[in-house]
Amino acid sequence: MKAALALIPILLLTGCLGFGESQDDDVEGLPPAPPGIPYAVSVEPQTGETLDGDVESYLLSASQAAQQTDQEPASLLVLRHRAENDLPRLLTALKAQGYYQGKVDYRIDIDDKEARGAADEDAARDDSTTEEITTLLTGPSTQLVYEVTPGPRFVFGKRTIKVDGNPGRYDVPHAGKIGLKQGEPAVAQKVLDAEKLLIRSAEENGFAFAKISDREVTVDFDTHTMDVKLDLQLGKVIEFAEPTFTGTEGIDEHFLRDKIPYQTGADFDPRKLDRARENLVDTNLFSTVKVVRGTEVDATDRLPVEVELTQRKHRTIGAGLGYLSGDGPNARVYWEHRNSFGAGELLHFEAYGSRSTQEVSGRFRKPDIFIPDLALIGDVNIHTEDTDAYSSQSIGAGIGVERIFNKHITGTTGVSYRYAKIKENHKDDNTVGLISIPTSLAFDYSDNLLDPSDGWRLDVSGTPFWDTIGGTTKFFKTRATHTRYFKIRKNPRLIFATRGSIGSIVGADRDEIPADERFYAGGGGSIRGIPYQLAGDLQDGEPVGGRSVLEGSGEIRWSAFQSVELVTFFDAGSVFDSVTPTFDNNLQMGTGMGIRYLTPVGPLRLDVGVPVDRRHGIDDAFQFYLSIGQAY
Repeated sequence: MKAALALIPILLLTGCLGFGESQDDDVEGLPPAPPGIPYAVSVEPQTGETLDGDVESYLLSASQAAQQTDQEPASLLVLRHRAENDLPRLLTALKAQGYYQGKVDYRIDIDDKEARGAADEDAARDDSTTEEITTLLTGPSTQLVYEVTPGPRFVFGKRTIKVDGNPGRYDVPHAGKIGLKQGEPAVAQKVLDAEKLLIRSAEENGFAFAKISDREVTVDFDTHTMDVKLDLQLGKVIEFAEPTFTGTEGIDEHFLRDKIPYQTGADFDPRKLDRARENLVDTNLFSTVKVVRGTEVDATDRLPVEVELTQRKHRTIGAGLGYLSGDGPNARVYWEHRNSFGAGELLHFEAYGSRSTQEVSGRFRKPDIFIPDLALIGDVNIHTEDTDAYSSQSIGAGIGVERIFNKHITGTTGVSYRYAKIKENHKDDNTVGLISIPTSLAFDYSDNLLDPSDGWRLDVSGTPFWDTIGGTTKFFKTRATHTRYFKIRKNPRLIFATRGSIGSIVGADRDEIPADERFYAGGGGSIRGIPYQLAGDLQDGEPVGGRSVLEGSGEIRWSAFQSVELVTFFDAGSVFDSVTPTFDNNLQMGTGMGIRYLTPVGPLRLDVGVPVDRRHGIDDAFQFYLSIGQAY
């Protein structure tokens, strides 16, 4: 026996979401309703029958009674009305999951036998007295159980895609490629999803007005299969018209047009519209970006596209505060202009100060020089530093290029010069003029810039240095840092985050390398619980740095409340005189706990770390760190 059901998928889905109205009005003539009956809802397959867990969840989501457990019914009669109204919805939901011969009934379980008898009596007559209702309400908990006899689950049989129009070079996908696989459960949503994928596939090949002109679904009750036939109407290949912009005041429109990844006359492709929106959002010039495709072709027989932009303020003033044990409070202020000359040029000035470090810096970035996604970058800085290892005063400048290969990978290279006077403990002052070619490659496959919970990041850098003042000193400095985030549980959020970093300097002995270019370890961004720079070799209790570094960290982040996250961590690492870590020295280790307060601009972080093997006269009993952002 077969039945042609052309609209089954849509009817099933829409039916599950809103079949009929709930009839929860109290029985007319009764006194004001006493407190409601608390109840729970469950789905129970009948003897010999089974239901997948996802199907049970789907049925409960289709049940209005299950969604209304917080609205306690005034009597068992009202609860029965809810259950009765749910039966058509649940039958529709069963069919949407491929159970076309399913049956649904219900029962109401009450733990107390006397209350159960009252429930039966209540069901038999509509003139229940207030005393009887009150007895039921004060009774034990109530369970509404839907008894499901699903029957066989139908599967997809024949699947046909009929094409109306000339596909040309377009290779229409097979039904299995769009989710309609023979022998798999005939779930209605899969048919709807397949239609969307089919239309999207046609659009990506230039058919801007492709649509499903007809859908035929045939259910065979003898073979328990569903045959699906989709008619795809292609139309003709449509070309892009020249895009138009609104909301561009003060911005060079040529700069914006370069963000559109297609030329006028190119074949339509919705992926290019998606990319255009991403490119415009990435300029940081707009609060909203809408790329609207036309509903019909224009006079040139091309598809118009309108880009609707709402600009954000281009200037920003900001500040931040922090605190590090051993270094005290720190502060930073900055001013930024993201459209300095009308084409997305970034101008950023910043001042930072703490007890040990003071710096004033400026940065300029001009996007899209020569080719899209290639930016010119320049920076200048004046820097002073006074630490246990050294003191230095320097001034530097650099110029280079930044290439955005895709949304995950960015590379930079350039040339820099830094003039510095460095005083190392128990040594003469050292003046250097370092010319360098810093080069880096950054991979970011994490899910969030400020508060990642899944994915990974990798930063790799390499820089050759030449001293133009002190003589023949030259060396090559490299470092790689990898972070990985594992989402153990989604709700409440439980994250395991790891970080590993290794670095090396080759080409010169440690004492030949300027003290402020050597590697150091310890502190809030390195090994929490170990004082700043004090992991590794010490001379007279003072750090001397190293030619290599190795660090590793792990922390568990648990969302205790909606905006509060608790953290426990373990860090380890050291620096070494050799060009590679040799483990001749023991690694310094720190552990501790922290708390994060989640804000729109990133987590506010407080960590308290203690050394695992405290060194007398060197390590403090504990260190604490206050800043914005995760530790890594």
